[in-house]
Amino acid sequence: MKNSKLILLFSELTTSEMKHFEDFVQSPVFNKSEQVSGLLKILKTFAADFHINLLTKKRVSEQLFPHKKGIEEKGLSVAMTKLTKLLEQFLAFQKYQKNENLQENYLLEALLERNQDKFVGQHLEKMSKKRAVQKEKSVDFYTDEFVFLQQKHRYNLRQTKKKQVFEVPNILQNIDIFYALNKLKYACYIVNRKNIYKNETALDDIDNLLKNIEKQHFYENKALEIYFFCFKMLETEDEVYFEKLKNLLEKKGSILTENELKNIYALALNFCNKKVRNGENYYHKMLAIYLMMLEKGFLQDGKYTYHKYIKNIVTTALKAEEFELAKEITIVYKTKVEPKFRKTLFCLNIGAYHFYRKEFEQAADYFTKIEGVTIDYEINRRNLLFKLYYEMNNELFAYEADNFQHFMRNNKAISEKLKKGHLNFISIALKLNQENNKIRRNKARLATLIQKIERVSPISDKSWLLFQAKKML
Repeated sequence: MKNSKLILLFSELTTSEMKHFEDFVQSPVFNKSEQVSGLLKILKTFAADFHINLLTKKRVSEQLFPHKKGIEEKGLSVAMTKLTKLLEQFLAFQKYQKNENLQENYLLEALLERNQDKFVGQHLEKMSKKRAVQKEKSVDFYTDEFVFLQQKHRYNLRQTKKKQVFEVPNILQNIDIFYALNKLKYACYIVNRKNIYKNETALDDIDNLLKNIEKQHFYENKALEIYFFCFKMLETEDEVYFEKLKNLLEKKGSILTENELKNIYALALNFCNKKVRNGENYYHKMLAIYLMMLEKGFLQDGKYTYHKYIKNIVTTALKAEEFELAKEITIVYKTKVEPKFRKTLFCLNIGAYHFYRKEFEQAADYFTKIEGVTIDYEINRRNLLFKLYYEMNNELFAYEADNFQHFMRNNKAISEKLKKGHLNFISIALKLNQENNKIRRNKARLATLIQKIERVSPISDKSWLLFQAKKML
């Protein structure tokens, strides 16, 4: 029973949603079955005591049908089916309640079906004014706009010829913008996936679409302009488009929905990450994107700020040599991440702060206090400790290298690509260390190592390896 659709969906409801769902089920408009109401009450009792996993058909049947012996299979099955249907309707109803444009379009349709032209006209005027000043005008807006214009067209056909307004050209233009927005949006995802996984997914007619956008002056639509710059950034890997996108997001980003904005920022971060992986110093630009996301509250995970994002921001700030900013974010967000990650994240970030400032003794002290909460944090700790011993020319370097290699090779939770990247990093760092300890360095060998660092893929910390190699020349 605990693996049924009903229980799986029910257990994901928040406290507030559960209260609203109870009201929904108690309403005679949606439900008249006492068994269904009783089943919900039983589920709530188990959920309140955090024992939802202890639910069995026998226990529920005994409470729902106390006068029946054994499990009342048929009655329980019917009640569960009905309550599942109500829960699905409730989830859909929640989405409907949040979408005012959808509600208004349905009201227009209902008024038109009842021939209430006077009220339709009033409602159309009200909606037109509201939509004209609406800030968010992207994919969702043009989805609703298409329905709105259709209703407007139906209304106009009922008017006398003098009062008729021909809406078909507006409907066709709306379809063109809607199509262009969606095509560019998903083209961005395709190019991004291609850049990450090196697959060759075809982008049919994208050139014709871009020409059509220019021909019809769709660039005046800021949502289209944002997606256009995003697509060109990912396709050409030209930072000119990155800068145009970043500036446009700062000025006109509110035209997109929150989810769209989050996705665009994520694509911009992927662009920056690729630049970094290629050895470019792109940390200041990446940091700017992270800070924009942080300011807008896009890095929240419920009531907490997502710990991995804080770690990424601090690391990026340190690599951009924004040391005091990194320290400030570490301290400010120490209590704003989920409690179980606080100590580890703080020690890792403060340790990294001292490491990048070449305060190696203080850094090592913090790294030894870290308790591995996640695989990612443990890899990060070992990576920093490994680089610390290298830069200190510490006798423990070879020992730490062996431990790091053993950890990466034998941990089954680590992906093969990540393993290979770190093992390549360790292997080249060991060769650099050998060269660094020689009285007379072989510049030809160092040049070969630099070529290898540039060529090998995957490899972690490419920029650090290149810096260590080039400073020995």
